[in-house]
Amino acid sequence: AETIVDEKEDIELCVKVDAYPPPTVKWFKDGKEVSLNDPRIKLKIDGNNYVLKIHGANRDDSALYTVELSNENGTVRDESRVHVKCAPKIKEHLKDVICNEGDTEVQMSITLDGYPKPKAKWYLGDIEITETKYRFVQEGDENTTIFKCFIKEATVEMRGKYTCKVSNEHGTDESSSNVTVNCKPKIKKTLVDTEVDEGTTLVLEVEIYSVPDPQIVWTKDGQEVHADTRIKIVRDSHRSETYCLTLNMVKGSDSGDYEIKATNFLGTSTSRSRVVVQSEFKFKFINLKISRKLLNAL
Repeated sequence: AETIVDEKEDIELCVKVDAYPPPTVKWFKDGKEVSLNDPRIKLKIDGNNYVLKIHGANRDDSALYTVELSNENGTVRDESRVHVKCAPKIKEHLKDVICNEGDTEVQMSITLDGYPKPKAKWYLGDIEITETKYRFVQEGDENTTIFKCFIKEATVEMRGKYTCKVSNEHGTDESSSNVTVNCKPKIKKTLVDTEVDEGTTLVLEVEIYSVPDPQIVWTKDGQEVHADTRIKIVRDSHRSETYCLTLNMVKGSDSGDYEIKATNFLGTSTSRSRVVVQSEFKFKFINLKISRKLLNAL
């Protein structure tokens, strides 16, 4: 049998038994004997009626109640499932998740109570997610509900803040967590071949997305480049995906093949640039040749 009550309503469970001699009575809640230390709980005997009364029901009173009556001639039992109508309340919240790109069946879950059984909706940011890239499971028992969301195959686009919102006719609750998707470095904006005048400043800039952050190595013609008085190697403090190599007072010997190598535990990505330094002498020489030709033509 089932007993359904509203919050703060009294619960009254009654069993009628004919027995002689009068039986001893024990009441159990989910298999554990009911404690009479709770002032809300009263036991009554009215003739052949044996009553358990709980004053001011709350969500924690939802349970399977069993009565056991015994005398020298034997034992009988009866039970009733009690549901207390209440809004959902999350008991185990979502936890932050770290996974790698390509991982499958990445799980998020919450545990809650509430009656009637709540329904759940899952969100990434403010957008409700569907079963296209996710799988949803509902588990639990009479008192507890577990909602699970599985990422079928993790991609970097699936990183972010996830929220599970649960509701029934009595109210709502929600829980949020962050999912981090590790990935090998990805070159979003590559280096480009560059021509630069001697004596000016060379700036090589690249955009790299990587979780966790990559180790960065710059090379020129296969040899590692280190920062010095002319060379600055930085990561932009405002645009965290931007990495720059800046070379001041460029010389002809700075011409060459530059490469950035970004590495984390999932792999390595590279980008290259051919740099050509136009010398001031060359421009003067070309201008002189052009001037002579003009004079000869005259």
